[in-house]
Amino acid sequence: MKFFTIIFILCIFASVSSISCIDRDTIAGTGKEEPDRISIVSGGYQSGIVNIKLPNPLKVRVLALNGRPVRGINVEFSVENNNASFSDTIAVTDGDGYAQTYVTLGAKADSVRINASVYGLKGSPVKFSLSASSSSATKIELESGNNQIGTVGSALSLPLVIKVSDSYGNMVPNVPVYFTSSNGKLQPSVVLTDSLGISSSVWTLDTLVGSKTAQAYVPSVTNGTIGFSAKANSLSIPAVFQYVSSDTMHSLQGVTINSLLQVKVLDKYKNPLYLPYANPPHGISVKFSLEKGEGEVFPASSFTGSNGIAAAGVTIAYNDSLIRIKSDVGNNFPPLYFTIFAYKYLQIDSLMSSGGIVTLFWQKNLNPNFANYTVQRCGNYTFDNTTIDVKIITDENITLVNDAGAAVGTSPFYRIKVNYTNGFYFYSNIRDIKVNP
Repeated sequence: MKFFTIIFILCIFASVSSISCIDRDTIAGTGKEEPDRISIVSGGYQSGIVNIKLPNPLKVRVLALNGRPVRGINVEFSVENNNASFSDTIAVTDGDGYAQTYVTLGAKADSVRINASVYGLKGSPVKFSLSASSSSATKIELESGNNQIGTVGSALSLPLVIKVSDSYGNMVPNVPVYFTSSNGKLQPSVVLTDSLGISSSVWTLDTLVGSKTAQAYVPSVTNGTIGFSAKANSLSIPAVFQYVSSDTMHSLQGVTINSLLQVKVLDKYKNPLYLPYANPPHGISVKFSLEKGEGEVFPASSFTGSNGIAAAGVTIAYNDSLIRIKSDVGNNFPPLYFTIFAYKYLQIDSLMSSGGIVTLFWQKNLNPNFANYTVQRCGNYTFDNTTIDVKIITDENITLVNDAGAAVGTSPFYRIKVNYTNGFYFYSNIRDIKVNP
């Protein structure tokens, strides 16, 4: 009986000894040592460029309840946002309870969240946080700020904005972008892209009306230049109000002259005050009004054109000799005044002829706005448009007209065409000038 008792005790001791050995080198599923928990060992918080394999593996450890490592446990690795791949999707723990896999980042620059899990274990799944950054810049694109309409000498309402990306479409930060223009100033002129790959600069236009261009340039990118366009209107506030036509003129009574009165309006940069890129394009209104005398001014209000000029015509009454007209641009500018002296006929003092030479004597003080005079011969009341020597008034206001083609002893009719400096002209008949031998 004692023999059997000893054998039974030895068997129990042998069984206990056998279990202890297995504890130090266990295979899961035998029921002899159950895995209890999983934890991260190393590999978290790594970062790298997209589509690059990270240098360090993601490493976990599986332990039993008593803290001993458990071998042969399948650890499954998965990525939450599909932006990575693994050398081993399922890794098996080794004799020290470790399992690991290497990660290759995806093409998207973003944070990468990876889970390592063993179903039923404490801590499962454990989570790794990684980050993928963009590759080098390969592309520059216009984001906003193109084709703006602004005002000379002023900053555009919106900045010029570009974005820089890599070959996978990720925005690239910290890339220097150079902004330049020969039609104004860009501030700042060199700007690093932000975390979204965006770079921007404010464009202050130069002082000339017209079309403008600017560029954004990234030296590290092939064909890395983006062009911007803008258009500049003049200022809308006048700085200069001046005469174009003379302020004192002479004319016949009873005539209508279109666009006789002309003034010019400029901004402070000496641009004609006109907004060609407004919708619709327009200038500034100038008012014309009759202050003295009889007649009519038309239109009463005229807008400046692309040359900054506003014009009005005038109809002069038959019975008035002095007309005074006011032009006013407002904006606290003093008005400009025009004075027109009106005559019933051309003031010719006398006519003389001898040997085919007709001499006309003029009073210049009565005709200061005349430019030149053309005498034409006519017969039977029909002018033959023969021009007889055009002369400019010179010494003592005498014009010589040579009509050597007229037959000696005849009495042709003549008319004189009087040209004004403002483009107006009229005819006056001269009769019975006998050409003497």
